[in-house]
Amino acid sequence: MRGFDQRATLFTLNGVPVFEPYNGIININLFPIDMLASVETARGPSSALYGPNGMAGTVKMISRRATEPWMGGVSTIWRNSDFWDSRASAGAKQGPYAVSVGGRFLTSPGFPLSADFNDRPPSRRRFEDGGLRLNSDRDEKSAFADLGYQLSDRARVHATFLGSWAEFGIPPGSAEFA
Repeated sequence: MRGFDQRATLFTLNGVPVFEPYNGIININLFPIDMLASVETARGPSSALYGPNGMAGTVKMISRRATEPWMGGVSTIWRNSDFWDSRASAGAKQGPYAVSVGGRFLTSPGFPLSADFNDRPPSRRRFEDGGLRLNSDRDEKSAFADLGYQLSDRARVHATFLGSWAEFGIPPGSAEFA
C-alpha cells in the first residue's frame, strides 16, 4: 500500500489488530472471505487512530452478522490438476443472539510444468523431471466463528474466533541446477 510493504499496513478484524508477532506479516488468503461483511481501506498514516503498524494505512475487516433466522451457503471450485477450493458458511439469529460460522478448505497437489520442459538438457532442468513442479503443492484450512449479543441498536458484544493452518511447498531456486 502506497509503496510500503505489508509490515507497515495494519489489518484489523472487528477493530482488533491482526498480525503475526514474529515478522508482522499475515496471510490474508486464510480469512474466509464469505465471513466478512465489509472491508474498508484507510490510506496514509493511521497509527494515531488505530495503533502501531499503520504507517501505510489500515485495512479494516468487519465480520458478517446473521440477519435472518437461518442463513447459509456452500461453494466449491475445481480446476485441472486436482485444485479444490471449498467454502461453507452458516448463521442464525434468535432475538438478540446471533451466531455465524464458516470455513474454507483449499488443496492443490502442484502446478504442471510447461510442455517444452522436456526439450531442455538435463543440466538445465533445476532438479525437475517433468510432470508437476517440485514442491508447488499447497494446503490451506481456515475456520471462523462469531457469537454475538445485541445490547441495543448501537451496541453489540461479541466474541470472534479465527483459526487457520497452511502448508506451502517452495519450488527449487532458479539458480540451482542438477
